[in-house]
Amino acid sequence: MTTQAIAVPPPGTLALKPGQAMWDDKQRAALAVLGIKGATNADLAVFLHVCQKTGLDPFSRQIYMICRREKQGDQWVDKQTIQVGIDGFRVIRDRVAVRTGAVVEYEDTVWYDADGGEHAVWLSDTPPAACRVVVRKNGARFPAVLRTSSYAATNKDGALIAQWRTQSDHMIEKCCEAFALRRAFPHDLGGIYVEDELPPPEPYQAAPQRVTAAEITGNGAAPADPTPASAAGSAIASEATTAPGAPDRTARQTRTDDGPGKPKGQPAPPASVKKLEDLIASLELGTDADVTALLNWLCPGYTATRSEVGIVTSFLNDALRQAEGDLAEACSEVWRTYKARPGAGEPAGGDHG
Repeated sequence: MTTQAIAVPPPGTLALKPGQAMWDDKQRAALAVLGIKGATNADLAVFLHVCQKTGLDPFSRQIYMICRREKQGDQWVDKQTIQVGIDGFRVIRDRVAVRTGAVVEYEDTVWYDADGGEHAVWLSDTPPAACRVVVRKNGARFPAVLRTSSYAATNKDGALIAQWRTQSDHMIEKCCEAFALRRAFPHDLGGIYVEDELPPPEPYQAAPQRVTAAEITGNGAAPADPTPASAAGSAIASEATTAPGAPDRTARQTRTDDGPGKPKGQPAPPASVKKLEDLIASLELGTDADVTALLNWLCPGYTATRSEVGIVTSFLNDALRQAEGDLAEACSEVWRTYKARPGAGEPAGGDHG
């Protein structure tokens, strides 16, 4: 595999600064929006150290920290776990290879059926029993052989969920690659995992109370013909729908700045906007005004830029993961988080920054 120098993006307002010892207030607020909750200063200091060590950007979702519940004795305790997407693992791999001159290669992936038979391509509709990925660094082999049943995410009934249900061969291969890369680069990847290597986080309550948008935003007394959730999702990029009291969306869609010297970024690709619309519709987040209030809290002055759509999509997907795929519970998780926001109690459609 040929390695190339990694281009460094220009610094932004959230970028880590050389020698920075702790997150500043803006960075802390952004981390909270991205789902980092209940982290102590010590947890945040460790996360900052790992971000600096790996050179990955938490605000681009290359690396993130999630709170998981682990049972110690008779008690459940919270533990912050640092996770990196598989693309983040590959970025670190390439940077280390460039810095050290290492030659990194992969052997062909092998999947195994229940009888131990080897397959170069997995064509069955049923999940493979195991997978093998071997990373070579300067000729030395670093193998990973993992059983699917040890990693696959399931619901309470034991059935596969999310991407483990639709592409389990790809998911177990990704876990194997991360495992092998940690063996090959222990100083750079030790203690870091891809999300799919870890079990879903335990819920904080055995049966959390359902929360609706109306209970949080005060939109319970909705107009006679409130905008349904599906229409609210489409309103993200619509030129025809404007929530009561919200800025005119037609103007916001065509505007690329928020005043002189304040660039808002490039508009998100239509496919990304459509994906977000579908996610909002599936979660049934509430009326158009509810969705507008949520968007403006997550991204003040929301204009559907590339970065804003990414932040909102990540936030909603985090809620869905916390709820283990339960759409109603994910909706509740969204509004519980919104209720606990700084400045809670302001009317819907206001400044929730």
